Amino acid sequence: MCFHRAALSTAQLIDRESEHRGLDADAYVAWRAYGNDLPPVVRCGAVLRNLALLYSAAFAPTPVFSLAILLGARSAT
Repeated sequence: MCFHRAALSTAQLIDRESEHRGLDADAYVAWRAYGNDLPPVVRCGAVLRNLALLYSAAFAPTPVFSLAILLGARSAT
């Protein structure tokens, strides 16, 4: 959950400075055109997947969590 919160906060910062915005009012209207049956979590997932393609080291879960292993942190299993 913390990963997604941090990723969405960072996505908002990046989006503000982007020429092609994905989180502004126009994008919201376009998203609503898909229908009211899609919950906001689906939109968040789509935004993060798109950003993971552009910035995988920051937004893709696999590289982010593998980084901790490379740095010597061990996960509790």
